[in-house]
Order: sequence, then structure tokens, then C-alpha cells
Amino acid sequence: MNIAKIVERIKNIMLTPKVEWPAIAADPAPAASIYQGHVLLLAAVSALAGWLAWAFLGSISSAFGFGSNFFLVSAILSFVLTFAAVFVSAWLADTLAPNFGGSKDPLQALKTVAYSWTASWVASIAAIVPVIGWLIAIAGAIYSVYLFYLGCQHTMKIPADKAAGFTAVVIILTIILMFVVSSITSSVAGMIAGRSLAGRASAQIEAAAEAAAKVGGSNADAARAGAAVSAALGALAGTTAATSRDALPTNDLKSFLPDSIGSMQRTSLSVNRSQAMGMQISTGEASYDAGDGKRIALSVVDTGGASGFLALAGAAVAMGEQQSETDHGFERTRRAGGRWLHEEWDSAAKHGEYSVFIAERFIVKAEGDAASFEQIKGVVDGVDLARLESLRNSGTPAK
Repeated sequence: MNIAKIVERIKNIMLTPKVEWPAIAADPAPAASIYQGHVLLLAAVSALAGWLAWAFLGSISSAFGFGSNFFLVSAILSFVLTFAAVFVSAWLADTLAPNFGGSKDPLQALKTVAYSWTASWVASIAAIVPVIGWLIAIAGAIYSVYLFYLGCQHTMKIPADKAAGFTAVVIILTIILMFVVSSITSSVAGMIAGRSLAGRASAQIEAAAEAAAKVGGSNADAARAGAAVSAALGALAGTTAATSRDALPTNDLKSFLPDSIGSMQRTSLSVNRSQAMGMQISTGEASYDAGDGKRIALSVVDTGGASGFLALAGAAVAMGEQQSETDHGFERTRRAGGRWLHEEWDSAAKHGEYSVFIAERFIVKAEGDAASFEQIKGVVDGVDLARLESLRNSGTPAK
């Protein structure tokens, strides 16, 4: 296994995919090297990150009667079944390609799946990050869909006007596949919560399967397939029309990034709202001058259409508060005033982070260098959190 080469490919496919896909299509490397190199490394890292994320929530074992081996078994099963999932997904892509004007080629299909999943595997490492790790993982999954869309045009020769439909069909079937993989892992490991989630999502998964069977290569069919994917993703995360809303418009979000906070002045500002796979997210970011050349970055995120995923993240955090302290600072996740808080401070580096998780929809976070942790916290406190919380049901239901 050439680690340096794998890392280089990971970097290229993530940062310059339009340049990297033609190189991947021309790469003569056999299937065995892809499985034994790229897939093996990233699947292992992803499984390890998942195990660590659950291991850090130590109280969950006693709360549900699970021993420490439970999570290790789940991680090992997830690692092994990932290979099966890649194989079957590649087989699906290879089988369906001729229906969309593409070339049937098992090796190129494997490349398309293995390398497009890179973003999702890399983002899954964020599972160890409290509160926002789930959002990062979801962003990685969405980016993987985009990578697949780009890649199939080079590797499998799918015409550009049919690439969206081909991607939608393969992704729908892959979601179903991964749902099955998750169910197998949960059953073997005894994850009762996972089986409960599976029961709630079954109707939406069946609908996605029916949509996949009917979809063709047109834009209209691709749109219907995309809606089915969104429903399936929402079902798996517990997102419903009642909880999923359009994210705040950028002008509204901008109002939560004041010109000044205390004696600190805002030095930069950016706001945007994006949508993918039926999920809408608004993000506002600003930088404040903390004095002595130091800067504190403030971000306000409205998960809007992805609120179900944020609620799922909150449920994971709710399984147990975390706290650790050293001679140089602390890191803790705790609940106060009906909100989840994440706090970090390194007194040696004079660097800290403070995040507030609001109404299972909004995240307000400040991070940077400061004289004290209270200065970092003060930036978040300078945001009108009560007004933000009052907007929990704002926006029309996401479609």
C-alpha cells in the first residue's frame, strides 16, 4: 500500500476533481489495488472514527447495558461490510450504465464508486467532533454525490445530459443498500436504537426504491429521483415536513452578525444559503478584532432543511455530557438553560472555542485567540440568541 500516493489522490479528488477524474479514468491500476489501498485505508479510518465517537460517550454503555466491546464489534462489522457495499454499488453502476448511454466496465464502475465515496469517508472522521460532526458528515455525503456525478462522465462515459439521472438512480439504490448494511450491523451488534430508526424509515425507503425502478435519463425523472433521495435521507435522520424548514434568507442571517460586539469591531462578513439533495442550509460568518492583532471568528448556521440531522446529533450528545480538564485548559459538552454547549480553552495557546446548539436547528460558534475564554464566550453572547431561538419554526416547510 503506497500511503503517499493514496493521500495525494484523496487531496486531488477533494480539491480538484475536474482535473483528477480524467487521470483516474486513465489509471491502469487493477481492482485489487483499489480495494487493498484506497478503500481499505479510508474504510478503516472511518470505522475507527465511529468507534472513537461512541467510545467517548462512555455513559451510553451503562445507560443501555452495553459493554465496551459492543462498539468495537459495530466498528469491525461496519469496516467489513463497507467492502461489500462498495462491491455491490459498483456492480449496480456497471449494470445500469448502458441504460444511460454509458459504457459497461466493472473496473471503471469500481473507480467511480470508490473514489467518489472519498469525501464521505473523510467527512465521517468528524463524527468525533461534538454537536457539529453530523453536519460535516452530511456535507461530505452530499459532496460525494457531486463527485460521482462528475466522475461517471469520465470513467463510464455517461453523457453529460444523462449524468444527473444516472447519479440519482445509483444513489437511491446505494442508500437502500447502505440501509441494509446498517441494519445488518445493528442486528448483529444488538443496536436496539438502530432497529427503531429502521422501522420509522421503512415506508420512505420503499418509496425510494419504487422511484429508482421508474426513473430514466430525463431531467424530470432526475428531479423525481432526487425527491425520493431526500425523502429517504430525511427518514433516516427523522426529518419530516413538520421539522424541516427553509433556512433563513441571507439578509435575515446577516442581522445576527452585529457591526460590533463590546469593544470589538467586525472586520469581515459573508453570508450564503445553499441547497442540495432537498436540504437547505444558511451560513453567516464574521471576524472580529479582539485587539493585539488577534481575531475571533463568529459563525451562525441555520440547518433549516437538515434540522432532522441536527436533532439526531443532539440526541447523540444527550446520551452523556463530557468534560475533561488539563493543566492548560478544558474541553466540555454540557447542557445549560435548555441548550447544549460545547466549550474548549487552551490557556497556553490562548485559543478557545464556544458553540451553542439552539432549538435543534441553529448553531452559533465563536473561535479564535483571546486573552481569556470569557472573551470568546462574550462573542456568542453578543448575538441575540433569544431572537434566534424564536425563529425555530420560521420558513415554509422544505420541499
